[in-house]
Amino acid sequence: MRIVLDSKQMRAVDNYMINTNKIPGLLLMENAAMGICDAVMERTDPCTVHVICGMGNNGGDGLAAARILLTYGYDVYVVLAGTLENMTEDAARNYGLFSVLDRRTKHIQSIEDLMDWEIPEANVIVDALFGTGIAREAEGFYKALIEYINSQDAALVVGVDVPSGISADTGAVMDVAVRADITVTFQYPKMGHFLFPGREYCGELIVVPIGVDEGCEVLQEAKVCVYESQDEDICIGRRASNTNKGDYGRLMLIAGSKGMAGAAVLGARAATRVGAGLVTVGAGDDVLQVVQQAVPEATCKLLQDENGMLLKHSIFEIARAAKGKTAIAAGPGLGTSDEI
Repeated sequence: MRIVLDSKQMRAVDNYMINTNKIPGLLLMENAAMGICDAVMERTDPCTVHVICGMGNNGGDGLAAARILLTYGYDVYVVLAGTLENMTEDAARNYGLFSVLDRRTKHIQSIEDLMDWEIPEANVIVDALFGTGIAREAEGFYKALIEYINSQDAALVVGVDVPSGISADTGAVMDVAVRADITVTFQYPKMGHFLFPGREYCGELIVVPIGVDEGCEVLQEAKVCVYESQDEDICIGRRASNTNKGDYGRLMLIAGSKGMAGAAVLGARAATRVGAGLVTVGAGDDVLQVVQQAVPEATCKLLQDENGMLLKHSIFEIARAAKGKTAIAAGPGLGTSDEI
């Protein structure tokens, strides 16, 4: 299981690591950059890399990654978009090296500035433009820059933290956004990595730890998580040989109606797949005939119906059938009549 944060929560975690756990911001940036480089180097041999950097710490991550990739033999070119006076302190320190490598660095204030730069075509583009910091639609040459990145079909596009133009909180596209093949995010995934349409823009998501945040109250208050296939919480695991399905919970599923028997079938299959022990489907005769054929492992409870819909007084039959059950699920395919 992974905790999922929004941009405000992640800033609080960063501040905790820096101010309470005394991890320098520059070190967090270096660790983030190494995660970006690992993702690139695992997928490519030394080749031409364009790193598109903004003026914030996301751009600083890109600058640090560019420096590291250069030492590993990659042919790296850095594009700086924005006003240099607005660059954050840690990003400026990572800019130090590239400020003296004139042939590898280009400060642009229009898309034409980039087009006029005669450099080799990119095999990899690192998008370190905005990350989680975007709060409004991309405009002007920033929009043109994102469109330029998306036009480079032959390049592997690596998003830093969150693809530029995607809201880290909602997954919304802020008018235009980078379509990444890989997104390398730091410490925790963000809401925008999972909420559509942002999910479609992230490509493969890689979560890289960059510091120690043990004891941070933000994490204890986080209300969103994502489960992964190896998590014990969603893994049934091996069951003892001297047990039966009744030892693993008894579910009463009230589902289905005329024309919607499939809802009862899907519900019963889902219940058994996630580990419910004894599954009993309560429904009218037409629905149960379908369920018994499609999900033979489920038991059935016949409930009174009329024209394929359960009646109001079916609640008394359901109450009797529910005795001894561990859980009740009701709703799939029942319809929306007043009696229901």
